[in-house]
Parts: sequence; structure tokens; C-alpha cells
Amino acid sequence: MNKFVFFHSTNLIGDNSLFDKFIEQLQYIERSPFFVQQIIVPSTAIGLWLKKKITQKFGICANIDFVVLTGPVIENIYRDNFPEHEIFDFEQATFILYDLLLAQINSNSESNFSIIQEYISNNNEIDIYKVYQLARQLKEVFFEYLFMRTDELLSGAIWNNDTSIIWQRPFWDQLLKHVHEIEHKILFSDIYQYFLNNTPPKLPKHLFIFALPTIFPSQLQILASLSTKLSISWYHLQISNHYYGDLLDYSTRSKLERKVLGYPNLNLEDLYLIDGNPLVANLAHQSRELTELLLSNLINFDATTCEATDCVAKNALEHIQIDIRNIVNRINPDYRLLAHQDYYADPINLKENDTSITVNICHTRMREVQVAFNVIAREIQNNGFSLDEILLTAPDIDQYAAYISAVFHEEYLSDPALDKKIKIPVNITGNRNSRFILVLDTIQRLFNVPYRLPVSFFGDLMANSTIMNSLALTEEDVELVKKWLNDNNIHFGYDVDDYRELNIGDADLYSLKRLVHNLTLGLCLPAQVFEDSLAQYCGNYPAAPYDNLDFASISLLEKLIMLIELTHDIRSLFYCDETNYRDISSDELKHIVIKIRDTLFSHPEDQLEIDKFIYAINVDLQLPLNLPIVNQIINDNIGIKGRLRFNGAITCTSLANVRNIPFQMIYILGLNFGESPRTFEINQMSYLARNWHAGDRNYNHEDKQIFLETILATQQKLVLSYIGRNENDNSIKEPSTSLSLLLETMKNSFIDGENYIDQITTLHSLHPFLNNKQELYSGFWSLVTGVTEEAFKDKRWDNSSQFAMSTIDHHKLQQIYVLTALQWINCLSYSNANLNRMLEINNFDNNMRFEDFEPFELLSAKIAIQLYQVFKKLDLDTLKIYHTNNKLYNHIKLLGIINNQQLGIEQYNKYYQLYISYAEYSGQDKYYFELPVGRLLIKDSFLLKNNTLYLLNPFQRINFSDKKSRLSLNLKARYVVWYSILNHKNTIFRDINNNQVNLMPDLKIVDFIYHPEAGVSESFTAQEIKISIIDPDNLFHLMEEFYINSLCSRTLLDNELINQVIAKLNQGLDESSILSDLINTISDDFTYQRFEKYERDPLWANDFNNLDDNKQCLVSVIDAARIFAQVIENE
Repeated sequence: MNKFVFFHSTNLIGDNSLFDKFIEQLQYIERSPFFVQQIIVPSTAIGLWLKKKITQKFGICANIDFVVLTGPVIENIYRDNFPEHEIFDFEQATFILYDLLLAQINSNSESNFSIIQEYISNNNEIDIYKVYQLARQLKEVFFEYLFMRTDELLSGAIWNNDTSIIWQRPFWDQLLKHVHEIEHKILFSDIYQYFLNNTPPKLPKHLFIFALPTIFPSQLQILASLSTKLSISWYHLQISNHYYGDLLDYSTRSKLERKVLGYPNLNLEDLYLIDGNPLVANLAHQSRELTELLLSNLINFDATTCEATDCVAKNALEHIQIDIRNIVNRINPDYRLLAHQDYYADPINLKENDTSITVNICHTRMREVQVAFNVIAREIQNNGFSLDEILLTAPDIDQYAAYISAVFHEEYLSDPALDKKIKIPVNITGNRNSRFILVLDTIQRLFNVPYRLPVSFFGDLMANSTIMNSLALTEEDVELVKKWLNDNNIHFGYDVDDYRELNIGDADLYSLKRLVHNLTLGLCLPAQVFEDSLAQYCGNYPAAPYDNLDFASISLLEKLIMLIELTHDIRSLFYCDETNYRDISSDELKHIVIKIRDTLFSHPEDQLEIDKFIYAINVDLQLPLNLPIVNQIINDNIGIKGRLRFNGAITCTSLANVRNIPFQMIYILGLNFGESPRTFEINQMSYLARNWHAGDRNYNHEDKQIFLETILATQQKLVLSYIGRNENDNSIKEPSTSLSLLLETMKNSFIDGENYIDQITTLHSLHPFLNNKQELYSGFWSLVTGVTEEAFKDKRWDNSSQFAMSTIDHHKLQQIYVLTALQWINCLSYSNANLNRMLEINNFDNNMRFEDFEPFELLSAKIAIQLYQVFKKLDLDTLKIYHTNNKLYNHIKLLGIINNQQLGIEQYNKYYQLYISYAEYSGQDKYYFELPVGRLLIKDSFLLKNNTLYLLNPFQRINFSDKKSRLSLNLKARYVVWYSILNHKNTIFRDINNNQVNLMPDLKIVDFIYHPEAGVSESFTAQEIKISIIDPDNLFHLMEEFYINSLCSRTLLDNELINQVIAKLNQGLDESSILSDLINTISDDFTYQRFEKYERDPLWANDFNNLDDNKQCLVSVIDAARIFAQVIENE
């Protein structure tokens, strides 16, 4: 007797829905308190959703097990009857097939295997990585045979029907033999044969299947067989209650249209085809194939339709949903392919301002998420959606997880009434952020240590979040280790052997072992050793002990040493040399993984996750492995997504994880062309490539189906987002084909459809704060927008109504008006220096720059800075003595600052000679000053030498040139600032004892001319650059005004542009002409590259892409030029 009952509906929830029918049946099923009812669900998400709904209905959800997919339920029933049997983990088949392939190669057999002999060979040698890849492919192929062609596999018809794959048969037979030789191990094929030929004595009374969108044919046959012995209720959520198996998709339609053109007498009505809803026709392949699969397997089931009564659509979203469920094709009669058909309908008129479906076009993934934050905030505020009613999703959430974390965890909503910042919590779930994957990813990073052990690798390794958590490292610890690496000039290599390989002799001054030596000595040696500024340890291993250590650093140093030794062991395991991998055994792999677990991961959960991986590679075979193969093994395990969970926040997960689950608002990111739906190409090695059946897996069809189901699952608001503009040149990028189809359908379905599409589509600006017409709900970007746009309404500075000033509290305002000389100099030297400070934007990259190789440049800023720090510790007389006896050079060499070879001697000599001249102008007498002027108070200190303040270029910026240097913008800025301070009548000077003194110091700029004389030690000559100020009183007024304005307005400071404007001002040109000339200069092909950075500067954003319409943003160049026009350089 058949007990297969089939319920189907197009509604998951609502009146007379699929869920209502399921609940009705569930509560009347006879159940024992000692029996757990199994319910087959398509995903963890549906299981969690069902559990929540059942709990809401009955107050409890007990003795119910939601099992994902059909396979585990079938296996559970089998195990109930044969508890001693264990189902073979088919992932292990890769290793067995790898072993079999290697054995076949070593046997030199002249069989059908010769077909692939060429593939796995590399220069007549066997490439074991290719062998492993072939084993992986065979495993995937055999898995397809096992579940999708079970009958043909068991009968051998696969090999008989397709002789091109006959070479696979011996490997399948040997794999089967290997599995069956393991006691109590079975494959799915054994379970399949048992259920089709036997009646299990132990069976559940009832089995539920809820919203399952697909099933393997072999599993369906087992369920059909079981349905004669137990009741099976299948609750099928379908697209439409109408049959749509013969709908015309666009491909078929275009072919028929060509036929009609070629054969005017052809009557398409005789083909009995349906030109129905295009979304169903083109996106519902998977559900259509499930229907065909059920029919082709002659499943006898009682079908019951549970459907709500017809409802009236209130908005565009509901119109689209109803048309999908009724497979209605709304299209102008002129474009209809068939003359008469019930599924045609005319376009309809929509209410004004219908935003139930909207489309956002952005330039980047980050911008997509920023827009999503703004839209979601608006909907929460205006429509009252609760957080758990909102889904933020993407085809692959891993591509957006980092951006979602950055935006939603950092941005906030401003609530002026409550004077607080409100966060929007999100739960990124079901992605690769699980503990298991993070741990495996860290192990893979360790395994892939570069052979040369570069310092940049260690910098990244220390900053790895998993390692930081495992070793209990803080951000300060990581920065301190980076400082140790940088201060000790570590570049690459473990020890001296790495340098001998490169024929550098014994010069391991830049190696990790040298670092450990320096740090350990610095920690252990007594303080007296460091009383000499050039402390050296001259034992068997000469070194420069690092003295910036205390005993609190011991634990951190131990962790660093452990990590260095561990990476050295890993490198020794995986590499023969820089270009060749070492073959290792599976036992060696397990051993190193265990070592990593025991030394690096102390948390029990981390150790448990590593044990799972050890189990996954635990095969009783001695297989040769290498690093590429190990990477593939890890990647196969990392590919497993994390567990899905809901916690009351906004759910963020991939589309496939939550298919069919209803949400009030669904926001889909990443509907980009070429990314969704995924392309699908069947493995040509597989029998399925030439024998395709309905129900065979197709990722392209699956993604299309999921998109269609998501449209139907949306209750009130559907937002679709894609990257539709190139961030570099703003060129158009197309959306995904599924989104394009939806937009085309909407355009045809509604009267004046093109205008409607334009209304619901928003092209967003590249950045959230400029040229953005949307209301901003982000507190931070609202502030930035206010500063950069409100203050620029007329594109000029307006001191009377500065937005920024009105938004800053009094205490912070007072701090801003008290400044140092350096802050005033920076305001005149660097674009947006003050505005960045106001907005707390750090425009400087504070990350330490690691150099993976020793310094080969004769002159470099880094070498200059480090040598200057060493030189200035000593007075000039001592410095010259240490130079003469080579102690200075030896110390600098041990520090690793300079190259170890002859180049290092030249680097040292050049900078030593420069410093001798440079130090002559370093001030020694320290004074303090205060200068109150208007709203500003300038406070700082300075050094005089012989009553003169010498302005020098920074040591690292002095050019080794025998010609006079150009006066830089920074040096000009320093001169005008210090000139104004030293000569202002209100300046108050104090000495180091805080006594007020009268000073009239001189101010001089000194440059250095280089003399590389042949046969004579190189030298430098100091040369004063004489400058005069045209109008000192006007200069100070202009500088004060510029500083105040720059606190809330953008500034563009470029030396060449300013000089160009000064020349134009001297010619008497008006501001409009000057601005036009500036645009021509910036846009010129030869100079434009210099200004590309402003396109990436968030505060300039789109203005620099369209200077013709935004020329007033360059006004700051003119105002800066008016200041520097007061400076005259005398010959």
C-alpha cells in the first residue's frame, strides 16, 4: 500500500499555507515520548525556522530532529537496523585513489591508463601534485556515479555505454574492494541495494519532508520503496500550481522566432508550447527538473494542493510575485509570440512612489555595504522593521563579510535627542568565519612560509588574529614585535646558512637568529653595558644588544622565539631548496600539525578543531605528499562553510543558506555580471558529461532558482544591489543576468515601465560624503558631508557660518585653537592637514614598512634616518674619535643599517660627512614661546645657536647635489611661520627656567652643497638661502585666516601649482582665469599622474574627476599662493 502523501503550495506562510498544513498533520501524528520524529529539511536555516515556528505554535518543540537533506535520514534508518556498520567517509576516497594511481604508475603497466600518462608527467618525470589532482577529480566523478547513476554503476553499464572512460573502471573496482576489506565499512551503493531488495525490520512510523528543492534519483528510489512500508509526507514549496514544464525560456523563444521568420506558414500553436512568465521560464529550471524527476520515476503519490485564496496586489513586489505564481506573462500585445494563450496579460499601472523593489548601483563592494547600512537604517526608522525581520545577503557572503564587519561595527546612527551613538547589530553567519576554518587558514599560512623567511611574512604572521588570540597577544604586543624587527633591521633568513646559499659569506646581520641574539643579550646584559651609546658584544658571536627591553618583555620574546623556531621547522619539512619541494609522508604531515597544535594553540576548542583535521588526513597509507598537495587538502577542508545561526540581529549570510525563508526586508548585494549565477561546466572526465539526466546538479540552474525563490520569500521590501560602475573610470558594468531579467520583466509588466525602472534605480556616488543625494543616516558620514559640502555651498570659505564650528563642542574647539608651530607649518605644507585632524582621519599609513632584502641603494631615507639617530647620540668630538678608530662603523654595521659589502662603507661615509656639516647648525639653547593672536594661541619651543634659529631640511631629505636645491614648500612654510612668530610684537619668550626673556633672534635657511672631489674625502658646504618678506603684517593676517578656514574646508597644496598661481597673480589675472589655467595644468597628460592621489583622497572624491564643474574646489591654491607670494628669495 502506497503511503506517500504529497502536499504542495506556493506559500510557505500565511493562510492555508504549506506550514499550516504541516502543523496540522504533525499534531495528529501518533508519537511516542521515546521516539524522535525526523523531519528532512533542505538547510539548517529552514530547520531553525521550523523549530522557531513550532515553538511559537505549541510553546515547545521537543523530540523533533531536523535533518539536513535526505541522505543522513536514509543512513540513520540503515544504522538502526545494522548498528555495527559504519558508512565510509567518501572524502577519504581521494587518498585511496591517490595511492592506487601511484601504484599503477610504478607498475609501468601498458594499459588504458596510458591515456592520462602524459597529463601527470612533467619533463618525463611524474608530478605527484598532478597525480593527487587526478585522484581528487576521480573521487568527484565516482561520487556522481554513486548517487546519480547508482543502477548503471552497479550493473557496469557506465563502462559499457561509454568506452572513453573504461580506464576508470579498475580504479573503481579497487576502491570498492579496499572499502569492503575494512570491517563493517559500507558505501551508499550497499545501502541502496539493501533498501530496494529488503524490508528493514526497524522503521519509523512516519517521515516528513519539508520544502526540499532537489533530491538524488537514487535517494528518491529508496524513499519510493520505503513508502510502501511507512508514511511519508512531502511538503513541497513550488513556484506555481500551474504546470510550467513546457514554458519557453529565452533561448528556445529566440530559436522559434528565427523559425517564424524563415517559415511564415509555421503554426506555433500546434507545438503546444507556453509563452508564460519569463522569470519562471528562465530561472525555474531546478524545480521543473524535480517535477520531471518525480514523474519519470513513476512515483505514485496523493497530491494535495493547499493554497490561499487569490489576493489583490498592493505594490510592484506583490504584482511580480502573483504573476510568477500564476506564470502570467505581462507584455504588450505587439510583442507576443503566440496569438492566443491564457497566460498573457496586459501591463498594469502602479501607484506613485512604489518602492517595494529598489535597485542600487555602486562602484565597489565597500560602497555597496555603506549604502546598505544607510538603506537599512532608513527602513528601521521609517517602517519599524525589527532586526530579525531583515536579511542582508549576497550570492557569496564571504566576498562581503569583511566590509559588513567594517561598516556595521564601526558606523553608528546619531541620536541628538539622546546624545548617544546607536549601532546596528549584524550576525554574519554560515560563512568561512568559523573557528575550524580560521584555525586551518592559520595552519596553511604557516605551511606556506616563504623559503627565504622574509621579515614581512613575520610581520603579517604576528598580526594574524588567530595567532594573536592563541598566544594572548595584544595590539601593543604586535606593534612592539614589529618595532623589534624594524629597529634591528631584520630582512630575511633564519641564520648564516641562508646567506651562504646566496654567496654572501657569513653576513647574517639581517637574519632572525641575529634578532633573537640581539634581543636576548639586551635583556640579559647589565645596564652598565649600555652606558656607552655604542654598546657592542664582542664574544664568539659579535652583536649590538638591543637595549629597549625590560623583564616584562620576557614572555613576548619567548613567544617570538617559539614562532621563529616553528616556522624554521616547517620550512625544513616542506622545502629541499628555494625551487624544489620536499616529498613528505602523511605521518610527517600529522606530526607537524600536532606540533603546531601543541605549541601554538592552547585553547581546547582550537585543539579540538585541529584534531578534526588530523582525523580527516588519518589514512592508513604511506603516501608521498608535498606542499601543493597539502595546500589542496587544506583547501578542500576550508571549503566547508561554517554553521548557520540566528541571534536576533540582522542576518547576514549567503543566499543559498536561507533559500525560501521569508523576511520582511531582503537586501541582496553582489548581483554582478559573471558572478551570479555561477557558470557551470560539467567535468568532461565524467560519464554524466555525455549522459545528462533531469535532476543532475547544475550550479547555474541552482543559483537562478534561488534568486527566484528569494523574490517570492520577500514580504515587504526587496533591495537589489550590484557594482554597476568602474571605480577608476566610471564606465558602465552590467548586472547579473538574473537581475537583468527581473528588470526587463518589470519594464514589460508595468505601464511606463522604463520610467518606473529609472525611478527605483539609484546610481550612488563613489564616496558617501560628496555628490551624494541620499539622506545619510550614518552619524560619521553625516558629519563629513556637512563639513565638505555645507561649508562649500558657494565653493568659497565663509567664516561667518562654518558648519564644522557649529558642531564642535567648546572644549574641543579650545584645543583646536591652541596649536604648535609644527601644526601651523603642516597646515601650510600638506593638503587637508587641518581638516583631517578635525575629522580624526589619519591620512598617514602608520604600518611599518618591512624590507625583505638588505639595503642596496647608496642613498635612502630609511638609512639616513637610522644613521642620524645613531650620530646624534654622541657629541661631535666623540663621534669623530669613534669614526677614526672604526668603532662607529662597526657598531652601525652590527645594527644592520647599512649594506654588509663595500656598498655599506660608501653609505656610511657619505652620511657621516653630511652629518658633520649638518650638526654644525643644530641649536643648543632651548627657549619657549607663546603667541596669542585673535582666537589662536601658538605655544612651542625652539633651539638657538648663537642667537640664530637655523631652518634645515630634514636630514633624510638633503640631496647629494653639487647644485643649489630648490626651496621646498615645507621649507617655505617653516620660514613664514617662524618669521611671523619671532617677529610678532605679541610673542612672549621664556627660557628653560620659565623666566621671561627678550629675544631678537635671527632666522636663517641653510642648504648644503655636496663636493664629491676625486681622490679627496667628500664634503659639504653650508650655504644660506636669503629670503625677505614683502608685507609682514599682511602675511600674518593671511596665515591666520588660512589656518581658521582650513579647519573646516579642503586645501590643495602643491608647490608647482602655487608657484604657477603666484606668477599669474603678479600678472594681475583674475581668479576665474587662474582657476581655468589650474584645471588645464592638472589635466595635462604629462603632469596628471602627480595629482592622481587626490582622486583617491576621500575628501576630494568626485570633484577631481570633474574639475570643469567643480573648479572652485581649487580656490585654496590661490589663497595659499597669496601667502607664499609674500616670500622673496634673494640671489
